[in-house]
Amino acid sequence: MRRCERLQWIAWVIQNADTCDEIDVWENKRKGQRSVLLWYQEDFLVVLRVRNGYYLLKSGYCIEYESARRKKRKERDAYFQRIT
Repeated sequence: MRRCERLQWIAWVIQNADTCDEIDVWENKRKGQRSVLLWYQEDFLVVLRVRNGYYLLKSGYCIEYESARRKKRKERDAYFQRIT
């Protein structure tokens, strides 16, 4: 049931990724698969898998620990440094 409670905020983050400044969007590659990460206020993370012509919801979860936030910040910052 806890996972079902997340569906509302996951949909909101996806729908507002282009318009909300508080949502950081970047790509990563793990195990040969590309993903798009949507990170809202450094608390809520949505992971979408990139498919041929569409995205597939992989996961959505709250980041509870500061060590996990630091790791995501580092990944996000490294991505933005690469593309600029």
